[in-house]
Amino acid sequence: VEGCTIHEYGRTYFGAVGLIVFQASRNRLVRNEVHHGNYTAISIGWTWGYKESPCHHNIVEENVLHHIGNDMLSDMGGVYLLGPQPGTVVRRNRIHDIFCHDYGGWGLYTDEGSSEIVLEENIVWNCQSAGFHQHYGRDNTVRNNLFVDCGEGGLRRSRDEMHRSFTFEHNVVVCREPRFVGGNWKNGDTRLHNNLYFSSAAGTPTFNGRSLADWQAAGHDVGSRVADPKLIDPARPDFGLQADSP
Repeated sequence: VEGCTIHEYGRTYFGAVGLIVFQASRNRLVRNEVHHGNYTAISIGWTWGYKESPCHHNIVEENVLHHIGNDMLSDMGGVYLLGPQPGTVVRRNRIHDIFCHDYGGWGLYTDEGSSEIVLEENIVWNCQSAGFHQHYGRDNTVRNNLFVDCGEGGLRRSRDEMHRSFTFEHNVVVCREPRFVGGNWKNGDTRLHNNLYFSSAAGTPTFNGRSLADWQAAGHDVGSRVADPKLIDPARPDFGLQADSP
């Protein structure tokens, strides 16, 4: 599915999705624009939990997904993923203006059992909830993304599990308030490292209620720091970073 424009969907069935792949593999959703729908823009996978799924090696690339949710429903994403999906890649998408009714207006959303998925080089901004949220899953990789002005601190993890939930590396997270990480981080295994965080608001930066030093002492975000990434235009993160950006 390439080069399509899909908009103002979900007027009769509010839970309709712009582009959806259920139980199928090796599909490509590339360079589409999906906007002004009442629910998720792109959804891949339809297996809850970790049981074997025929959904794998799907590509979601260079799509523009915006103005989704319209304060109509909850628990949605610009890209919503579900179940084991080895080889699935979500890459170089632009996602912005996601607004839910009550909870869950996320940019990138790995829901129940999402596993072995790569989410990279996406630009996500102005989402009501976190830019990236994982309910629960295994061995996902979130790298080289830019998250700007998303609620819930930019990054959220909901369920503790004892296996590796995800790796979060080389991302830039810019928040309106200096609170960058939310959710449940008591137990389990995640690997966060070499990320850049920034907020122009006054106050001490916190990571799930901890200072950066305490957060790093607990084993998170080794090599990460707080610094201005120097966006060319903070209102349009897709314009990129200045040449001297850290």
